[in-house]
Amino acid sequence: MGRIHSASRWLRKKMSNTALILLYHRVADAPADPQLLCVSPSHFAEHLEVLRKYAHPISLQQLTDALQVGHLPPRAVVITFDDGYVDNITNAKPLLAQADVPATVFVTTDYIGQMREFWWDELERLLLQPNTLPQKLSLKVAGELQEWALGKATTYSQEEHKRYRSWSVLETTDPTPRHTIYRGLHRQLLGLSGQEIAASLQTLQQQSGQGTKARPTHRPMEPEEIVQLAEGGLVEVGAHTMTHPNLATLPIAAQRTEIERSKTELETILGGSLSSFSYPFGTQASYTPKTVALVREIGFSCACANFPDVVWKRCDRYQLPRIVVRDWNGDEFAERLRGLLT
Repeated sequence: MGRIHSASRWLRKKMSNTALILLYHRVADAPADPQLLCVSPSHFAEHLEVLRKYAHPISLQQLTDALQVGHLPPRAVVITFDDGYVDNITNAKPLLAQADVPATVFVTTDYIGQMREFWWDELERLLLQPNTLPQKLSLKVAGELQEWALGKATTYSQEEHKRYRSWSVLETTDPTPRHTIYRGLHRQLLGLSGQEIAASLQTLQQQSGQGTKARPTHRPMEPEEIVQLAEGGLVEVGAHTMTHPNLATLPIAAQRTEIERSKTELETILGGSLSSFSYPFGTQASYTPKTVALVREIGFSCACANFPDVVWKRCDRYQLPRIVVRDWNGDEFAERLRGLLT
């Protein structure tokens, strides 16, 4: 990590009047990661080393309190995780504890203890894992019939999976028809409600004959694991809706249900109140001003979005920007933060 020191000294000076909120999803070594959600444990440890040496890691609640009084701690950085993957407790928390760095994990409640994968992982499991599918797939998406003739892509071999394991949705080309189907279906499902997504995936599961059981590496946390995650106070748990929908596409009553029930369900599990929320997807096209008003009304003290920016002392506490973190080593992590602040 030879370049860390010069880059991080620059970060320390530049962040004197601003703060950063970092967005992670998983800390895991994944055999394939088309959505680029995984940061390896070794790289995450390097990220924490950079932050401990050259920044001031604080909790989201500490940042929220600072925003309320209009004074940000110098070099403040907050770590957050979205969704509630099991590796947040098995891999991330031990590293956070070792570095004594706080974090907030936003949990999607309908997946808790269900032994099923998040829908984007389920789509990857059905289409981009080695298996044999029917010659034709037929699926109704948002009321419209979609059909795909797979041809030679009916069978996806171990060799193909190994060859294309590094492919992600940021690539401009698709190496096989299956990747094209995956990309297109993912884009279409993004605009649906949780119930509509579940119905589409159930049809795909039935046609594929692959079943629904979650891979141990991809499953969400169990209730007792969420309790363990919050023990000790280093990790705060926040709400992330029930089904992870694009809230902007839902009627306001359905948005209320998604937000309010996720809060009450987690409070029941933890036996205490929740103060923070994270918008699913988090782009400014995935929630509305009415959504923001709902989050405030329901009783959260802050909400995190997903658009890249620094936090200023006059930031809206209910639309906090975050920086998505990828699987960078320590050098690149420091340089990326430097690039953002330049």
